[in-house]
Amino acid sequence: NPQKLNVHELCGRRVGVQSGTTAEIKWLPQLNEKDCTSKGKPAITGVTLPSVNDSLTQLSSKRLDAVMYDFTSLAWTAKRQPTVLEVLPERVVTTKVNVALPKGSALTPAIQAAVQSIIDSPKYAEALDRWGFQGLGIETAAMAVPLG
Repeated sequence: NPQKLNVHELCGRRVGVQSGTTAEIKWLPQLNEKDCTSKGKPAITGVTLPSVNDSLTQLSSKRLDAVMYDFTSLAWTAKRQPTVLEVLPERVVTTKVNVALPKGSALTPAIQAAVQSIIDSPKYAEALDRWGFQGLGIETAAMAVPLG
């Protein structure tokens, strides 16, 4: 991050996104509207590329100013290349990952118990640390609350 950018200082910058991702379709346009165009600042230029690797290559060659992609993937890449890539700590959006089963499935309690046993294991925290995901773990394998 030689330009010392942060998530809310991307107006007028070139940001790489992977084609067809929520970053391209939803999150970058929302960030652009919130931080830039609604305030009369220059828009963020989204550069859509086929893969995140293409974005990272263009970032390293200074054709992009930033890359917007899944935090865990970028954090893992940065952990492997700490002198090359900086992942900003502030995220545009945070979401939980879910396991989907048919409604009323007899497997639901078993899956929930299995996931909770993983969470409760010291290996879970070790794995989060190994991959650079400190603070991203979940504490409870809870049933999702339906939207609406």
